[in-house]
Amino acid sequence: ARVEKKAVMFDVAAEWCIECKRMDANAFSTPAVIRALAQTVTLRVDVTEDNANDKEFQKALRIVAPPTILFLGSDGLESAEHRVTGYTSAHRFLDHIIKFQKAL
Repeated sequence: ARVEKKAVMFDVAAEWCIECKRMDANAFSTPAVIRALAQTVTLRVDVTEDNANDKEFQKALRIVAPPTILFLGSDGLESAEHRVTGYTSAHRFLDHIIKFQKAL
């Protein structure tokens, strides 16, 4: 992502997370959201096991619980003001992506 100067979206999710499943069904699968993220590297961090590594990762990034979505610029730094915690509708998530992209 850094070499290609692309932004990154980290989706922190878990199989047991009901709100994560809602995000998958209602936001991430929406064509407008898919188009908006086309030039963004998207990564899912699976914390289903909730093991020591998962807990250390979440603690290091100050993640309270999934779903949490982090946006990083091409410099690799998080745009903390664009972090999403909890379920967000497709419309609101799309607006959020657009605001992040305009801030780049």
